[in-house]
Amino acid sequence: MIALEKAADANPLAEALIAGGLPIAEVTFRSDVALDTLRIMAASGEVLPIAGTVRTTEQIDAAIDAGARMIITPGFNPRVVEYAQ
Repeated sequence: MIALEKAADANPLAEALIAGGLPIAEVTFRSDVALDTLRIMAASGEVLPIAGTVRTTEQIDAAIDAGARMIITPGFNPRVVEYAQ
């Protein structure tokens, strides 16, 4: 799970994940720069960006717009799950 304080750290982290052979990143929405981090990682084209700690339908829309390919919720909210499907 990734929770960066600065979006500028997203690209170096993406490069390290790729170099390490693990090009997958769950970016938690608990970070103020989550959307920027998702955008940067999605733009690399080599990292599978996942949005984590998604709790609302608005966050789902924002995550998808930022390039997230998967959504992870911290619990089961039927409305959020149905919306995501």
